[in-house]
Amino acid sequence: MKRIHAYRQLLGAVPTTNVQDLSKLYKGLMKTYHPDRFPNEAELREEAEMKSKEIIEAGSSSAPCASPSPMERSTSTSVCHTTPGRSS
Repeated sequence: MKRIHAYRQLLGAVPTTNVQDLSKLYKGLMKTYHPDRFPNEAELREEAEMKSKEIIEAGSSSAPCASPSPMERSTSTSVCHTTPGRSS
């Protein structure tokens, strides 16, 4: 539970943040820290890569599970699609 709280804190979320706001926070941070924003600055690019990996991990760990679509139910056993900002 502490880990999820730390991930939500990394995203800038409070305990009452809803799924839509969590997705907005995730997308905003990914825009800010996307490594492609620093093509000619190796040090900044490396820092952005590390930060974006943390953001991806936080986003996929703190988002709630969603029900799969009918197509996903027939092709997959996974019922948790957790990366915010990505539609399933």
